[in-house]
This record gives sequence, structure tokens and C-alpha cells, in this order.
Amino acid sequence: MRASDARVGRSVLLTTEVPGVSLAEVRDRAVAARVVADAGADLAVLNGVAVDGFGFVRREGARWPLQAEHPTHAAFVVEHLPDPWPGPLAGLFDVARLDRLAQLVSEERARALPSAVLAHGDADVTPVFCRDGRYTGLIDLGEARGAEAAFDLGHFLLHDGETLPWPLLPDLLRGYASVRPPPAAEQVHRSAVLLGLRQLCRWLGPPRSRPLDHPAVLDRARRLRALLAGA
Repeated sequence: MRASDARVGRSVLLTTEVPGVSLAEVRDRAVAARVVADAGADLAVLNGVAVDGFGFVRREGARWPLQAEHPTHAAFVVEHLPDPWPGPLAGLFDVARLDRLAQLVSEERARALPSAVLAHGDADVTPVFCRDGRYTGLIDLGEARGAEAAFDLGHFLLHDGETLPWPLLPDLLRGYASVRPPPAAEQVHRSAVLLGLRQLCRWLGPPRSRPLDHPAVLDRARRLRALLAGA
């Protein structure tokens, strides 16, 4: 059941209990692969829900289809990015990488995406739950948003290997493909870079205004440099 609750300032989603523990606590590679594949199938179902607009889903009132805060994909792409460019990013990336990031932003803004799909918004191993080696469900939809079809897969790629020592994106994609064809690898990679960039810029800007030497800032910059090297 979904409802709006003025006391907490956001929507409330009531579900039955999702038993088990986070996949982040699993230390068996075979179990992790099997569980994350099943999660990929559920993620594909979620990504099949249409959203009117891009960005965080509007929480107030009952709306269907779901509505998001930005009317266009182009506005979503540049959310949190510095204006003028590159702002504080100049302290984290060399000129060649800044030019590549700007190029990716420009290319993504030029894509004609008339509609968005519902993204979990925080898809990595942490919200995937399992018990006795079996998948039990996805939790934590507080970051749900309208986005391009590759958003959740890009988010998973951005964080792949961060918590568990094995790359699990291929297993996630295997499960995803059992429900719907996944976006092209190039789109997933670009989505990972751009959402990582927006996240980094959100940390650097107000109200957080994290310094350039903050551990989270340095880790995200390192990950973006690694992804750019594989672009």
C-alpha cells in the first residue's frame, strides 16, 4: 500500500517482511551469482514501469502514471552539474578527462528520450536480500526515480566490486535478460559514468560542500577515472 504522509514529508510504501540478510553479507561466490541473477529479473520488471518525467518520483498525492520532477531527460542529465563547467571538478580531473566527461554529458543530453522508466535508484548488492542461499527480494525503494532504461544497471556497474570481491554485473544481466533485453553495454557504461558524476557534484555542492580531499569524493573520482579509461 502506498500513501502520502505529511509527518515524514514523503511517500510511504508498506510491504510484507523481506526475510534474510543483505547480499553484501554473503561470502559464497556461487550463492551471490545465483541470488543477484534472480534480483536482475525483478529489476527488469521494475524497469518496465513507465514514468512521466525524469528524476525523483513526486511523493505527494496519488498519481498514475507516476510523475517525476524533471519534464525532460536533458534537464535530468545536468542535475547537480557545475555551471559554469567544470567548477570544483577541475581539482579532481585533468583536462582530457574533463573534456571526455563534457562530451558524454553533451551526447546524453542530445538523446531523444520521450519517456522514462521506473528505476530502483540505488541498485547494488546492499538492497538485494537472500536467505539460505536463495533470493528473497529487493528492499529500499527510497531512491526510486524516473530515468533512462540503463540507469539501474549503470548504478550497479558503478558499485560493482565495491562491497563484494567479485564482479556480479554479468550475473545481474543474465537474470535481467530472462525478462527483457538489457540496454546495450555502451549505454550501461555511459549511465554509470554520468550518474557517478552527478553524485560527485552533489557531494561537492551545497548543502554538503564536501572538500576535494574527502574520502568519498576521492573514491568516486577514482572510480570515474577507471570507468573513463574503459570507455
